[in-house]
Amino acid sequence: MVPTLTEKDMSKLLAQPDKLTDEGFRDHAILLTLIDTGIRLPELAGMKVPDIDYDQNLIRVMGKGSRERYAPSGRPVAKTMMKYQMKHRPEALGTDHFWLRHDGQSLTSQRVQRIETSFGDKAGLNRCYPHKLRHSSLVMYLRNGGDVFSLQKKLGHRSLSITRRYSNLAYRDVRDRHLKYGVADHLRI
Repeated sequence: MVPTLTEKDMSKLLAQPDKLTDEGFRDHAILLTLIDTGIRLPELAGMKVPDIDYDQNLIRVMGKGSRERYAPSGRPVAKTMMKYQMKHRPEALGTDHFWLRHDGQSLTSQRVQRIETSFGDKAGLNRCYPHKLRHSSLVMYLRNGGDVFSLQKKLGHRSLSITRRYSNLAYRDVRDRHLKYGVADHLRI
């Protein structure tokens, strides 16, 4: 089982980039996008400018097996991505990729992973890596009231059995909370 980050961990991670610089703002936007959408690292790195629909809060991503899907994002992510594109994104050199290095070249998956790992270390998080962030995002989605069917669609999973792995962890949360707050456990019987 992949360990998950807490909300506090995610807040610490998001506080690390210096949002006053172009690269720092980009890094913050990348981390926020990964946390909110739960998309895979290559899907994020492969995003192109036309893939973002700010009006609908959707991002077109190419998933495993070159399957296209639309990942929803929240309004704060859409606003942050738009601000990155309008104010902090350098002029692209020969690419239509959305995430760019300071020199206008595409940002690779490996570079995004180094960014995340570096900020995870600065935040004092134990082994912060892309799949851990994805897993944390998806479990938190369920904890916040999301359902497994919408999660399945969001992830692009063909089978609900794959998505159930995330819900099993969330069900353990329910069990643990019940053991702590269950009615019979607090009655004098």
